Amino acid sequence: MAEQVGDLKLTTVEVKPLGASAAREIGTYSLKTKGSTPQEASGKYVVVWEKVANDWKLGTDIWNDGK
Repeated sequence: MAEQVGDLKLTTVEVKPLGASAAREIGTYSLKTKGSTPQEASGKYVVVWEKVANDWKLGTDIWNDGK
């Protein structure tokens, strides 16, 4: 997918801790497709981050187009 899109912008709207080892992030995104007829797309996303040892890993991710 990275080869098909450019100008990706992620904007975090809210981060909420879910205990000591998890957090929920809500945000918006915008991007432009590459190719002969570029198009713009935007939408919203939710990510649940999980702490594994000393690292934060993406546990769950969902996104929808439109605002």
